[in-house]
Amino acid sequence: MPRPAKKQQHQKRRLVAVEQRPVASLTPSKINDAVYRPPSPDDPEIQELARSMRQHGVLQPLNVTQDGFILSGHRRFCAARLAGIDSVPVIVEPFASTHPDFLRLLVMHNQQRSKTVSEILAEEVVRSSEDEAHRALVQHRVERGRRAVAECAAMDDVEKRRRANVSRAKLPMLQAVIAVVNDLREFWPLSLRTIHYNLLNAPPLRHASKPASRYRNDRASYGDLSKLLTRARVHGLVPYDAIDDATRPVETWNVYRNAGDYMRKQLKRFMTNYWRDLLQSQPHHLEVVGEKNTLLPIIQPVCEGYTVPLTIGRGYCSLPTRKAIHDRWRGSGKDRLVLVVLSDHDPDGAMIVDSLVGYMQADFAIPPGRILGVRAALTADQCRQFDIPTDVEAKATSSNYRRFVEQHGRGACELEAVAPRLLQRLLRETIESVLDLEAFKAEQSRERTDAADIDHYRKRALAAIGPIDSGA
Repeated sequence: MPRPAKKQQHQKRRLVAVEQRPVASLTPSKINDAVYRPPSPDDPEIQELARSMRQHGVLQPLNVTQDGFILSGHRRFCAARLAGIDSVPVIVEPFASTHPDFLRLLVMHNQQRSKTVSEILAEEVVRSSEDEAHRALVQHRVERGRRAVAECAAMDDVEKRRRANVSRAKLPMLQAVIAVVNDLREFWPLSLRTIHYNLLNAPPLRHASKPASRYRNDRASYGDLSKLLTRARVHGLVPYDAIDDATRPVETWNVYRNAGDYMRKQLKRFMTNYWRDLLQSQPHHLEVVGEKNTLLPIIQPVCEGYTVPLTIGRGYCSLPTRKAIHDRWRGSGKDRLVLVVLSDHDPDGAMIVDSLVGYMQADFAIPPGRILGVRAALTADQCRQFDIPTDVEAKATSSNYRRFVEQHGRGACELEAVAPRLLQRLLRETIESVLDLEAFKAEQSRERTDAADIDHYRKRALAAIGPIDSGA
């Protein structure tokens, strides 16, 4: 793909007027030396270029400003003077050397040149912008917490990309699955359960010619979905990265082809991992506890936005998990601990808040007035308010079964049945209900100022690094 783009760039260059200017009328840009290695007549490469110019002339025009300052072509200029050439071809750019963004423009005109690692470092310093400092800081957090997602072109054109192993009878269900995956792209990787419950909003036919095969909240439908997603990913209809398998973790290692690649990557991350404690001015210490791993892609972005610690308890929190929550609270120096919990609407999930608070009090001698449990989701009232189906039979084997049935009946519901955006909204509303919002917004404002200050010192630090051996 790069070649057509480069060809198009050259075609644009040919349309620009090239004129001859006396070498004596051109001025090297001193600021060029702050980014790139200054050209020298003693450089063997400059001497070889000068010999070529004596024989063939200057073949590539220099880029200069309206007042004759060189943007691109300092090495050619040096070689031309060494070769005793009186005039050189130039392309005059539509701005002068007094332009307020001159250094950045100079770097843009030197994109294609071969560079040392130190020159790459200097370019990155120039490209950084205080106006974008906070946005870059936040973007780094997003990239840090999520997997890279591969692009999937033309996913809506299912019929064109269909393979023999995905039969025509499965097409309605496949289309519905792809629609769900696309709609929830911001939450990738998705769990199988999340896709399952979202299909229940508009159940497709599991078999195109069988009206009675409508997708349902049962084991057979779930099994069909699992098989269909496997085939769809194998044949390129759904990206592999769209679906998660948290039960089979994979480890890879950060390796680099050379020091230059490493430096480019590290330079982009240098002094970008700053997090201001947005809750430091709050009167209480706040923690979020989720019941299961499948919630992580949905609730993690919300917790990041508030810098609220997030724990996935995988059911009831273990003692080490509870100890870690207790230690963070005590370390905060705040008087009260507030636990925001997300759990299923079922016999065990309904008791998680009370159980967690009770264990924390018993294990660490916390007085009742100094700990509060708040349930963000999923409650019976929320199921009724948002028409979330409670068509899953509550587990009769649970020790909390009788109490749950007496209060809510036998119908239960998992968190995955809640639309991800709704679940995020419920969590945000619950967090903000226990926050001092004015203090929180003041911390957000200070973080933006912090980001600009850090970016300023980042530039100074990178500029002070100086030349680096590219072979290091």
